Amino acid sequence: MIHCAKCDWSQDNFWTENYNTIKSQVEGWNEIIAKAIDEKSPQRNVIIDRSVAVQKGMPFDIDRKGNAVVDVRDFLAKEIESMAKQVRHMHWLIEKDYLDDENKTCPVCGSAITID
Repeated sequence: MIHCAKCDWSQDNFWTENYNTIKSQVEGWNEIIAKAIDEKSPQRNVIIDRSVAVQKGMPFDIDRKGNAVVDVRDFLAKEIESMAKQVRHMHWLIEKDYLDDENKTCPVCGSAITID
């Protein structure tokens, strides 16, 4: 994770041949979609922690255990919107881009950045 020490800008790790955030997210989404379209036992809702649903602005009901019950379409739409935002905010796509950049500062405010 790369983030600014002053403002709220951040980006996920650099992408590599074996890793990018889209690929890992899509694998999880495919599992959810497969369950939603299963003709024998469709699961049209996703159960997640209530705080996550609130943070991501997902409409939800509450189950007996206090978890958020989110319609699968709302869940996937919010997740895809969030992923698009993450991709748009990436300044350095691969590590080489970062290493070659002589001005390693926040692209939003120009302050120092931190890599975790």
